Amino acid sequence: MFRFNKKHFSNISARAAATEQKLYDLQQRLHDNTADVIFQDQMMKAKQSAFKLAEAERSFCSHLAKMKYLKDSDKVNESFIEFYKNLLSSSSDYSSIDNTFLMNGKLVDDGQATELMHAITDKEIKESLFSIGDDKAPGPDGYSAHFFKRAWNIVGTKFCEAIKEFFSSGQILKQMNYSVIALVPKICNASKVEEFRPLHVVMFHIRGMEENIYLVQELLFRYGWSRISPQCIMKIDLWKAYDTINWGFVKEVLIGLGFPNLFVGWIMQCISTTSYSISINGFMHGFFKGYQGIRKGDPFSPFLFVLCLECLSRSLNQLKDNQDFKFHPRCKDLNITHLAFADDLILFFRGDVDSIQLMLNKQRTFGDCSRLKISMQKSNIFVAGIPREDLESIKFVSGFTMGRLPFRYLGLPVMSTKLTLAQFQPFIDRISGHLNSWAGMKLSYAERCELIMSILQVVGLVYSYRG
Repeated sequence: MFRFNKKHFSNISARAAATEQKLYDLQQRLHDNTADVIFQDQMMKAKQSAFKLAEAERSFCSHLAKMKYLKDSDKVNESFIEFYKNLLSSSSDYSSIDNTFLMNGKLVDDGQATELMHAITDKEIKESLFSIGDDKAPGPDGYSAHFFKRAWNIVGTKFCEAIKEFFSSGQILKQMNYSVIALVPKICNASKVEEFRPLHVVMFHIRGMEENIYLVQELLFRYGWSRISPQCIMKIDLWKAYDTINWGFVKEVLIGLGFPNLFVGWIMQCISTTSYSISINGFMHGFFKGYQGIRKGDPFSPFLFVLCLECLSRSLNQLKDNQDFKFHPRCKDLNITHLAFADDLILFFRGDVDSIQLMLNKQRTFGDCSRLKISMQKSNIFVAGIPREDLESIKFVSGFTMGRLPFRYLGLPVMSTKLTLAQFQPFIDRISGHLNSWAGMKLSYAERCELIMSILQVVGLVYSYRG
């Protein structure tokens, strides 16, 4: 077989080129001697040979390209698996939190604790299942919520028994707690693992977004003025917040806020028995267990993350009683030190070194407990009315770079003045893209209006506020 391959397919490109040149020479001779039967016969044989070798070369190059693609694909797959395995399958030591400041705020009362632990009924299970949209992605087993709804008369009893088994035993079958990580590029022509985002959908409460955006926009007013009292806004980005939060910290926060031990056990069972595979080009790759983080696609994860950020929020609130801390000039009457919405965090303070040092100490303590780290590349400081020497000290203490207005907050740009048409253009283009994608959908006039309003509502609110 080796000798056959070497005889017929070795140096295929050179042989194909030589045969093609021979065919060209014979065609030139036949042109000069059109009646020569020998040349005609040689040309037919050379033509057949050239076609066979050309097809063999095409097949060889095709297989070579496939081998290179598969080899490169293996490297790509290994890179993604290694990245997420290191991210989700590693857990570092954490510092225990000080529960005393958690007590300074609302806690779960006895009535709420009893409500959380009451027996789950078949009606509640069915209502929860039927509240899931039919078009939601199926689980790794391929069965969607639509399947269970349609087959409820057949599988309903067993379905309810499986759910109740979890609440009675406090254990969940690990095969059921398996997730697939799908990746989408954050930017065009993404070439690094970090430039891909795990695909997930988290629903936010629009009203909360509006209030946060309004407040930030209002506090930025007059930031461009030369004569203004010292003030500073620090925008903090938490690196891979959902993926790196420590499970032990989550448990301590839940217990510190007064959640009953049984309920905490249920939550920890759900988040600590996870395993993952990565979907790349429609195929599953890798299989590894998680040791930290909460799943972004889990509808309960945003609530857990908010409760964990409540720990930081109550810690920052202690600064109100610290005489060395100076409020942002426009925040003192409101008694505001920060805004937190999911993993978007903004800190407000007067532009002085002592205040920023106190805030960063609180953030570092929170990071030691939660294992959440600040992304220095994506975090910025925005200042106004601060002398140059103080500004250099603030930059040195924080390690952050100076940001420029406008900046994006909760997906929308905010700045100290009215936005220009050019600054609106990216959002106009995005809205136009959505409208164009709906053009081919068979929707009624009312449905089209609803889709358009769902996009325009949030985008238009912040701009009309300054307009």
